[in-house]
Amino acid sequence: MIKRRRGDIMMRLTFSIGVLVATLLLVGHGESAKIVCVFPTASKSHVLGAQALLKELAHRGHEVTMVSAFPLKKPPKNYRDVYVPIENAFSTIMSDFMQGGSRNMMKLFPKILRAAQDSSNVTINAPEFLQLAQEEQFDLALVGFFMNSFIIGVGELFRCPTVLYFSAAASGLTNHVGNPAEVAAVPHMMLGQRNPMTFFERVANTIIHGVEKIMLTYIRHKELPYYESNFPAEKGFRSYDDALRNVSLVLLNTHFTQTVPRPYLPNMVEVGGIQINAKPEPMAQDLQQFLDGAGRDGAIFISFGSNLRSSNLRQDKLDAILAMIRGLKQRVIWKWDQDEMPNKPSNVFIGKWLPQDAILAHPNLKLFITHGGLGSISEAMYHGVPIVGIPMFGDQDGNVAQVVREGWGLSVSFDELTEPLLSGAVQEVLRDPKYREQVQGRALLYKDRPMGALESGVYWIEYVIRHRGAPHLHYQGADLNVFQLALLDVGVVKMKIVQGVVIAWTLLCFCFAQLEAYRILCIYPSSGRSHVIVGQALMKGLAARGHDVTMVSPYKLSKPVPNYREIVVQKVDLGQMTRDFLQKNEGNSVGGIVHLFQTQFRTAEMALEDAKVKALMNEHFDLVIVGYFVADFVLGLGPHFNAPTVVLFSAGLTKLTADFVGNPRAIATVPAIMIGGKGPMDFPGRVKNFLFACVENVISSVAEYVQTSYYDRFFPPDRYPSFADVRRNVSLVLLNTHFSQATPRPYLPNMVEVGGLQIKAKPDPLPKDIREWLDGAEHGVVYFCLGSNLKSADLPQAKLDAILKTFAQLKQRVLWKWESDHIPNAPPNVLSKAWLPQDDVLAHPNVKLFISHGGLGGMAEAKYHGVPVLGIPIFAEQFQNIQSMVDDGVAMQVNYAELDERTFTRAVNIMVREHRFAERAKTISDLYRDRPQSAMDLACYWVEYVARYRGAPQLHYPGADMNFFQLESLDVIACLLAIFYAVYRVIKLVLRFVFRKMFKSSKKTKVQ
Repeated sequence: MIKRRRGDIMMRLTFSIGVLVATLLLVGHGESAKIVCVFPTASKSHVLGAQALLKELAHRGHEVTMVSAFPLKKPPKNYRDVYVPIENAFSTIMSDFMQGGSRNMMKLFPKILRAAQDSSNVTINAPEFLQLAQEEQFDLALVGFFMNSFIIGVGELFRCPTVLYFSAAASGLTNHVGNPAEVAAVPHMMLGQRNPMTFFERVANTIIHGVEKIMLTYIRHKELPYYESNFPAEKGFRSYDDALRNVSLVLLNTHFTQTVPRPYLPNMVEVGGIQINAKPEPMAQDLQQFLDGAGRDGAIFISFGSNLRSSNLRQDKLDAILAMIRGLKQRVIWKWDQDEMPNKPSNVFIGKWLPQDAILAHPNLKLFITHGGLGSISEAMYHGVPIVGIPMFGDQDGNVAQVVREGWGLSVSFDELTEPLLSGAVQEVLRDPKYREQVQGRALLYKDRPMGALESGVYWIEYVIRHRGAPHLHYQGADLNVFQLALLDVGVVKMKIVQGVVIAWTLLCFCFAQLEAYRILCIYPSSGRSHVIVGQALMKGLAARGHDVTMVSPYKLSKPVPNYREIVVQKVDLGQMTRDFLQKNEGNSVGGIVHLFQTQFRTAEMALEDAKVKALMNEHFDLVIVGYFVADFVLGLGPHFNAPTVVLFSAGLTKLTADFVGNPRAIATVPAIMIGGKGPMDFPGRVKNFLFACVENVISSVAEYVQTSYYDRFFPPDRYPSFADVRRNVSLVLLNTHFSQATPRPYLPNMVEVGGLQIKAKPDPLPKDIREWLDGAEHGVVYFCLGSNLKSADLPQAKLDAILKTFAQLKQRVLWKWESDHIPNAPPNVLSKAWLPQDDVLAHPNVKLFISHGGLGGMAEAKYHGVPVLGIPIFAEQFQNIQSMVDDGVAMQVNYAELDERTFTRAVNIMVREHRFAERAKTISDLYRDRPQSAMDLACYWVEYVARYRGAPQLHYPGADMNFFQLESLDVIACLLAIFYAVYRVIKLVLRFVFRKMFKSSKKTKVQ
């Protein structure tokens, strides 16, 4: 039986301590920021999330200013309210709803848009705000968004980064950072969450997105005059479109458990439930007593949000609700906007404004009758309260429909609402325990996160401030038009061409006493030791959290670790292949790549044939981690042990790894790993990227075809799922990369970057001779290493002599990973070792330069420790890794084919003499380290998450099960074109018939 494990709690505690330390450092160094939030809305419920975020920022020492129509009753220290009253135009629209008026969103849309825009315009032209703009400066502007994009100009006004806060899920309205919509796989918020969508639902989804595009064009047309009048170009403000593209971060008040999992860019962050208090605030005494006295029968809470007023209900609907209440033995709390309620039943408590979060948290609350706003649904889910939904407009129908599908509530149509219908729904939810049991399960899912919503919001706000808008998070897709994003321009060319420390200690002691561990198997069949190091680091981290781990690989740890069992298997010797790479410069030849694939297949095959591994097959494991390098057929171990499968890849996203969970590759915007680069791709670059993606598709298909026979041999089809099904059933992919190492790209929740997983927060002690060599280096040390596969001893003599002559001229000492006994003719300033603890060496303060082949692990370690790099790439993605470091200003590159004494000496001298490289490396190190939690904590959290939820099917992306035609919506497009063509033909036939009749009639008249 799988229980909640201690590792999860330990990870959370570690993160909390980290956040506390980071906050103390930030405040302690006088780096508190001035933050302004402008939230121009008449809807109080929308403002609550932003107020919670600002209160926490104020608590952490920042000086915050909130411009809204809802000042706090008791603002905390460092929190200032600027009150700007707003006429609630929404209440008139909502009142019409309640009275039975039209709820057609297309008709109401212009009114809602006008109300939102007028509220925003009134706010930024209010004397209170204008005074603020004239007299003060801010480090960040937080904008509360609801169809009022033009107030993004506030960031331009204060010349500071802009963060967007939206109190609902992602849509085209919030797509200012370019996050992909994934129309084929992710239902629009107005459609409701259907997972997976049927063909006709995908057609409807496509149409909704098309209508949304038209609406966005209309909104832009309406907002442009507001922006240009408030932020005119002649006063130095950038254009409206440029301001929209300059948003640094978008915070969404949603969580993937409430919707279909979708890919997000690093600067689009879910903070669902940010308004929810982990510890409910005290309620008014009369309300508290009313709830406390509800007894076993409990209480029901009725609220239709802050915009819909219950007193505006049509009389027959109000009578139906009151009649239902009179038949209840439960007490009822009703958010009622007037002082008195006509004919109020004796079991009803009314209030104009009620602390919804605190009420839902009360143990006596049995049911929530709600309109289905996302905030209300979030709070009900968090507190484990079932609902009866009466959706009115907007996304509420979809929100309530999702609750019904998840089994923790029922829906009653407002138009059809009668006393019997409502009473039936209420009684069913109250009497059948399945609704409460289901919502309590959903509550566990909703709360289970690597960090809380509030902590996440605060971290990313501070991140944007620290990095002055964080331009490195900017996604290239935000700057492309629809033709470029869809690669239509590339397609045209293609057609033309081819046609708290004390508290934590107490809690940790409690955790160790109470909780048990998972049994986790990791198999890493790779001949590359640097790859396996990443898996070993993760398994050591899991073992340290109390899990019972087994590691199968060709490499043994130097020191045993508690809870860590090793099974060492054979590997294919790569010596001849890597020797050819160095001596014949064949690193990127087709033959070399094919041979590399073959050796990995053989190494994996040898691992599964090993007697010690066969003995494991009779054991039980809760989870299987596959250290991945093209040998997909090893994934069959997951179904063999009936355990979830996690893939750990020691590099960034490729086609081979994207397929496991269906993560979009973003070909139009993100360079492939073998192409590299950080800047925006020009048209030829996108053509090149597209063609390489096609090559990747071919390689992936061939690799899958070749490996099917391996899979069927070890996992026969009569006893195991098919190879294709196993590849699509991966629960989680961990990538040993970080967005600062490449171009930001969208990731699904179950594709997680853990770059630098192998890097230790506290370096291990170095061997005595190495430590003394480094400590005694008066002028610093140059560290030379070509990785674990390439051997320096295999260097051609001419290149070796060039390197040695260069080192002989240096006043710096040189530490060289040299695999043989000694280096012939080595200068006295060179110390060589067959194996070096690279992470610990780079952590030494005297290391001034790292000469490397450009492996991703080495580049991550150099970034982390702030060491400049001289790159000599040999094969695969090493060229792109080095180029990325060059783009960052922390590296130079020497072409291996052209390496001689002159070019090498010149490059080394520039690197060790010019301080700009070391200074830039320190900046990049700060950027690389700046994360909400460490790579190890994040990886362990998600591994444990998958084990806790038996594979976490709630993370499964519908797009993973679609073929190419479905993913690209080609079938939907074909259907719509067929419909348009059929309509065109019918119209043509009708017109032809009419004209013929008219012509004949005219002809007869002339004859007569």
